[in-house]
Amino acid sequence: IEMSKDGMLYGEFGGGYNIREVSIANVSHVIQNLIFKNSKLYGDIKFLQTPKGIIAQELFKKKLATISMRAFATSYGSGQITLNNITTIDIRPKI
Repeated sequence: IEMSKDGMLYGEFGGGYNIREVSIANVSHVIQNLIFKNSKLYGDIKFLQTPKGIIAQELFKKKLATISMRAFATSYGSGQITLNNITTIDIRPKI
């Protein structure tokens, strides 16, 4: 997992339409301590005290938001997928 120099991934609220970049205008949270265990990804999310961070945190608490990962992976004919790189993990409002 490619993290920033300070060991965090910065995530967006809403946005996230560019697979390769995170827009600083939409940053709402940071993700730390990412690990894979039993084919699942675990980590800690810290919401930032920014306008988008406050909205994301409130919707997340009320279960009105979902988590969405932007990543690059390789798909094999057998159905196996290998995760190559995680750009970030975003928070999106439920529709």
